[in-house]
Amino acid sequence: MPRYFIEVAYKGGGYAGFQVQQNANTIQAEVEKALNIYFRFPTSSHGVNPHSNVINHEGVISPSPLVERVGVRETGVNPQSNILNPEGVTSPSPPVEREGVRGPSPPVENSGVSASGVKPHSNVINHEGVISPSPPVERAGVRDSPSPPVEREGVRLTGSSRTDTGVHAKQNYFHFDTVKYISPEEANKGVYHLNAILPGDIVILSIRQVKENAHCRFDALSRTYKYTVYTLKDPFIADMAYYYPYSLNINALQDTAALIKEYTEFQSFSKKNSQVLSFDCRISRSEWEVGENRLVYTVTGNRFLRGMVRGLVGTMLQAGRGKHSIETFRQLIESRNAAGTDFSVPGKGLILESVQYPDDIFELPAGV
Repeated sequence: MPRYFIEVAYKGGGYAGFQVQQNANTIQAEVEKALNIYFRFPTSSHGVNPHSNVINHEGVISPSPLVERVGVRETGVNPQSNILNPEGVTSPSPPVEREGVRGPSPPVENSGVSASGVKPHSNVINHEGVISPSPPVERAGVRDSPSPPVEREGVRLTGSSRTDTGVHAKQNYFHFDTVKYISPEEANKGVYHLNAILPGDIVILSIRQVKENAHCRFDALSRTYKYTVYTLKDPFIADMAYYYPYSLNINALQDTAALIKEYTEFQSFSKKNSQVLSFDCRISRSEWEVGENRLVYTVTGNRFLRGMVRGLVGTMLQAGRGKHSIETFRQLIESRNAAGTDFSVPGKGLILESVQYPDDIFELPAGV
């Protein structure tokens, strides 16, 4: 089955993170929705509106047909309301006949709620004036209870690097599998149309076919993050950087950053309840760059733990203000205890700058 990598960039300020979550909007949710709309992949749906569009067995979107139920149309039209005859003259709808009794039709119950809005299992008054519970209504052998969710398989994305709420990315990746082959020409065209569907703060950069066993998370060689701090109030970068109006010892920042490369065990910089088997990370770059009223921390590693970069930045800033010594910072790393780590810096200052892969991951066998 063909596998594709999707390269994305986004501003994360309006999202509850990168990975899909229940009852929260995420980058993954938006991209999945756009893919299913444009490429018409079948989608998973719960509580489907009978009048919404449906996807048939050929993958074509078409309107759902109206459902007829015992004198009540799903359009919400009362069968006793006036209707137009073929001559265009309005006339009352004939009453519904039931067991020789002429008169209005009683409420028809469906999916646990009657047409009158009364649940079928609420109490009713019988002919003797006695209140008794209403039995469930049976229709064609089906008990009148809420229908189970309708499941239809849709494209599901796997992400390379999960970013927290408010964190941005200049480059991140998803991968997905599909039985539908997407040619390079179709992929390039798809990038344009997907960007027209997506919100303005998410952009698709490319869609590329890869080897069938390529994995955007596990095959990544390294990831580079940048965290930006500014010391003079600037409204033009406020949503992409952390305002920190304190005097900082730049040498202390650089020394603590260099110390990080000496270690591979970073449990002290992992948030609680991180579901990982190892806290081992190999850091190849860790340094601060100083600009005019601005400092940028850059770190590159093969992997990062939950909250790790923000924990490093927050704790180094404390050292820069003289609240921690270099030796204290070293002891914190070696303690494997996050009690002394400062995770409080906001996500908006953090950007996933790039994700690096082996060069041959995009090289397909001949004939593919």
